Amino acid sequence: MTDHSPWKVYAEQLAPKNYGFPVYYPEHPSQEYQSPAQIGDVGIIREGKFKPFFNVIDEDSPLNKRRKRFPPKFEPLVYDEILVDHEYNFLQSTVFSRTVISVEASVSGGTGDIFTGLGVKGSLKITTTKDKAACLFLKDPAIRDYVPQPCLPFYKYLETHERHWKEFFRAIGLDCKQPAHNPVLVTGSVKTSSWGIVVMSGESEEHQISFDAPIGHVATAGAGIGYKKETSHAPTVRMGPLPPPNALNIPQEVKPRSPNEYDQTIFLKYIKIKYRWGILKKLEAAGSKRSEDPAEDESGSPQPEMESNESSSYDPLDDVLDYILQHSDADMAIASTDDIGELCPGGWPEDVRLFLDNSRPTITQVDGEVKRAYLCIEDMIIKRNTSRYTYHTPMDIDPDYGSNSSQGSPSTRTTDHGKSVAPPSIASGTLILARKLRDLIPDLDWPHRMFLEHRTEGGSVICMAVSPDGRYVASSFEDRTIRLWSLESEALAYKLLNDEEGDMIFSLAWSQDSTKLISGSNDANGAIWDISSAENDVTPMHVLKGHASDVQTVAISPDGTKAATGSVDASVKLWIVDNGINYATLDDFTGVISCVDFSPDNKRFALSVDSTVWICSAETGERLVELQGHDGLICAFSFASNGARIVTGSEDHTARVWEVETGNELVTIREHSGPVWSVAFSPDDNEILTGSYDSLVSVCDSLTGTNRLLLRDRPSIVNIALYTPGGDYIVAGCQDGAVKIWRNDTGKFIAEIQGHKDKVKNVGFTPKGNKIVTSGDDGTVRVWDLIDILRVA
Repeated sequence: MTDHSPWKVYAEQLAPKNYGFPVYYPEHPSQEYQSPAQIGDVGIIREGKFKPFFNVIDEDSPLNKRRKRFPPKFEPLVYDEILVDHEYNFLQSTVFSRTVISVEASVSGGTGDIFTGLGVKGSLKITTTKDKAACLFLKDPAIRDYVPQPCLPFYKYLETHERHWKEFFRAIGLDCKQPAHNPVLVTGSVKTSSWGIVVMSGESEEHQISFDAPIGHVATAGAGIGYKKETSHAPTVRMGPLPPPNALNIPQEVKPRSPNEYDQTIFLKYIKIKYRWGILKKLEAAGSKRSEDPAEDESGSPQPEMESNESSSYDPLDDVLDYILQHSDADMAIASTDDIGELCPGGWPEDVRLFLDNSRPTITQVDGEVKRAYLCIEDMIIKRNTSRYTYHTPMDIDPDYGSNSSQGSPSTRTTDHGKSVAPPSIASGTLILARKLRDLIPDLDWPHRMFLEHRTEGGSVICMAVSPDGRYVASSFEDRTIRLWSLESEALAYKLLNDEEGDMIFSLAWSQDSTKLISGSNDANGAIWDISSAENDVTPMHVLKGHASDVQTVAISPDGTKAATGSVDASVKLWIVDNGINYATLDDFTGVISCVDFSPDNKRFALSVDSTVWICSAETGERLVELQGHDGLICAFSFASNGARIVTGSEDHTARVWEVETGNELVTIREHSGPVWSVAFSPDDNEILTGSYDSLVSVCDSLTGTNRLLLRDRPSIVNIALYTPGGDYIVAGCQDGAVKIWRNDTGKFIAEIQGHKDKVKNVGFTPKGNKIVTSGDDGTVRVWDLIDILRVA
């Protein structure tokens, strides 16, 4: 007999939207006030409700403080915060199942929006293609917080602790033999402030819902709801939130709910485990108790795993878990609500079981005392990436827009200014994980996005800079054109063309608001480009003339008002960005100006020449302090975030920290046996990161010089080493074309990614640090997804 339970129909109809498990009861449970679902909650899903019991991430969470009960051997889940994706305005107003053709709302006094129609006198007319359908209406846009799954650190935590959670469940009276009582670990949710739900089932394909007053908690048959066929079930309508029945008894520490609070969980993402029949002995061997086996009776004899007759046991994730157990000899299967979405990013197939049986996604099995298996995370990531693009070779790339001219008409994308262009090429790289080195597992083929220019094939990317807002990556090849690639549309957004006779662009720098770009080239000129008003090809708003030789280094002040250019002619010029006027010139230096940069407080700028760094006034160009002490050429320097200190790296194998105000040398770092080519302060200014020709990356205390980390995994000459924006990771670009990643707190080697065919000279990040952008002497710019790497690390 077909089950027409509204919560089950609702879940069946909206789960294919790929937002997570559709929660039929988004409001607070009737028995107690509680906070909305959070990442790390552990609980059960029963009849469309999520019941949390504790949180494994935040021991001081409101949920834990109220319940004050934890499972045995409780250990918190530790994971990287960079994995969490926060997305606002995720869902705008409505979510319809595929079976809904149209929805019309009429309210008292005329036609209004659908959500308003649910709350006042009026009607809804819903037309569907099949006998079951569901609609979710939102008053305000929804927000989403989640950790992308599958994610190996979460899986490892679940398999280690899930049996202890079942002990806890049994201790509080739950029957863990019931599928609805299997624990789930929340990995994300979609929340809103107010919502309306309509569920339809039966044989009718047109549903008329009318009401003479605002709908309350639930509307059912006989309450002004119509449908065309007698055999149909009455549509069910719910709205929320309503105050919990015991609202007067809400604990004092819980703040009253505000009308626009996003505390209504409408979709839930989670991971869970399912066991094979009769695994008692193996669980005992793994240190578990006899009573933990869900599929054995008191005699210890294997019993078939019971399929509950209760409608409360429905979970679309069971299709994935059953597939894993059917096609492996594992004792347990682990799956996430994101699995099907990873395999089918465009939406779920009509029949998930049939799709899995036909497509046969790869299964990873980990042998041990208890064998465990899950869909291969690496394989899903690779398939998702390769499905978005077409593989290209450099010879296939169109000179202007990267289209594959040898393969007909490829799919196109639209740039930020409306131009239709081909998508970027995807290159095949290699991911070498630390865990795979330990376990002697083969390296992974690792597709990634690649931007390149056919006309400069075989040449180098001279310079590259990622805009502070993360929208663009600017790069110059061995011609006089700058290309801006959009990291959003993943296509060439603009070409910056200089009418002056010139050649290579040597340096690029963005303004902090990402609206201006400054360049320096070997025509002895600099140029300022206005990106905010750019359309198609862009010409400079100001050409900065006055140098007698190549402009090798450029900078824009943090407030965007001033620019600096440094030249091979041994001079530095200061410019007003708005009008391009040169207001100060510093010359009579003894050598090439190798680097210029402004202090974060806009008051000063620094320039390096030979073995010396000068600190100068940004207002007048006056030379304030000379930093002397190095015995070799200055390779790099960087200001602390407050502008009070500066660190320099030199060919004399040392890095030095200086006081900007006085020029006093504060610390000398002597960890390297080769030139120090890269230096940086940590985001909190407490440490100094250095990269060297000796293939070492070093982390030292910025006040004492004491070394904390010496990173030498898979050694290669280090051209550049940087912290990710949050300071959690260290990324190095190397001479052999590799990019290496370490954890900053522990120094743990995470991975090496290979793709560049020549030395990597430039590294940049998007603001969240979730994407790494690199360029090299192989003439390519490449984009690496750090989140995907961490999911398999």
